[in-house]
Amino acid sequence: MEQAERRLGGKLKDIRDFIDDLYKNGIDAKRVDALAGATCLGELRSRGPASRAWAQSYGGYAMKTSETIFPGIDVTSTDTVIDLGCGQGRVCEIAGSAGAVVIAIDLKEDAVRDVTDRMRNVPARGFRGIVSSCNPIPVRSSTCTVIVAQEVIEHVENPRAFLREMVRIGTPDARYVISVPDSVSETIMGIVSSPSYFQPPNHIHVFKRDEFQAMLDDAGFIIEHATFGGFFWSLWWFFHQSAALPGSPVTSEELTSAWQQTWDLFCRTPKIVEVRNALDVAIPKSQIYICRKVAEK
Repeated sequence: MEQAERRLGGKLKDIRDFIDDLYKNGIDAKRVDALAGATCLGELRSRGPASRAWAQSYGGYAMKTSETIFPGIDVTSTDTVIDLGCGQGRVCEIAGSAGAVVIAIDLKEDAVRDVTDRMRNVPARGFRGIVSSCNPIPVRSSTCTVIVAQEVIEHVENPRAFLREMVRIGTPDARYVISVPDSVSETIMGIVSSPSYFQPPNHIHVFKRDEFQAMLDDAGFIIEHATFGGFFWSLWWFFHQSAALPGSPVTSEELTSAWQQTWDLFCRTPKIVEVRNALDVAIPKSQIYICRKVAEK
């Protein structure tokens, strides 16, 4: 176990602390997304060989530069970046470090306050923290060049209206990073999770891939790239919730630690890249889309 924790660069401790908090305060699907999404949506902050290996093995992406928020989405000082559902504000810090104007929006006042405090030490060209439900998004039309909505749309009451709002605030050449939990992993979670997992303020929508892609098309997006990732985390959370069920003879920490060790051993086997890629498509934690706006006529 100690060897695995060294390879994970302390991430296991973060996960255990997070689980302890879940036991004390109950599960919050938005916070689950923040942790799981950090491994598949470009939020690993360290960039050394160990972090890149960890990200590759566990279904993540280790940023190659401080300006990259997702592969192919580099931010410069000329950008205006908005993070919808900013959570812990990792995207905000990356964009601000590149000198961009940054707008952080979240429904939770404490999240916006925390991000605002952290951004005081970031050399952003400008920063605004806004508490809002984004119905509508409180930003002028054609303002933002990079729009990020990671694991947010499943929480909003009207996803189609939210997507149209995202189109409205983007400049004609705006780039979008949009992710939602995959319906396969959500189906698995539904077997072992309490009803509150699919109730407000948590996941009130589950999107099949073709359904969500059609929604993007209807809203006025062009999908440039689709990625499906996070098989490891789909199973990690299933095991965590399974062990937490009444009558379970094992603890969540025992079962998830065993899964982490099993996966770590499996990642040393031949054909791991091909198998991992296939599993990421078959049972991904998230659907991730890189989009642009349809050109205005």
